Amino acid sequence: MHDIATEDQGNSKLHYLKIDSKGKLLSSKGTLLTLAPGMLLLNDFPLLESILPVLIKQAKANEPRLPVKFEGVSSTNPQLPGFYDYSFESSLGETGALEVLWVITDRTAFYEKMQAEQQKVNERKLKD
Repeated sequence: MHDIATEDQGNSKLHYLKIDSKGKLLSSKGTLLTLAPGMLLLNDFPLLESILPVLIKQAKANEPRLPVKFEGVSSTNPQLPGFYDYSFESSLGETGALEVLWVITDRTAFYEKMQAEQQKVNERKLKD
């Protein structure tokens, strides 16, 4: 698992969250969100409630773990008004407790450009 304390924090397009198996925030680094340590994130991020059981199962399995990724997410959280890619990586921490690294990447400009291009393609098809 990545060590969020050593990641480059100069990139304002990324946010790193470390959470436990109950969805409680252990640590947060980045500029996309303002969150208090110890905060329960399940109410603010419904996707988290769905993905946590998968990540728990994955962390307990003795097989290679790949990050679970979701692209182009439009969040319901008011602090994230655009489109984001989410990546979740689970591991067992030093104490044997589950830890999840959740990386949020702001891809708003990219997805808005894609939407505009797709709209142009659709409009041309309608004209033909």
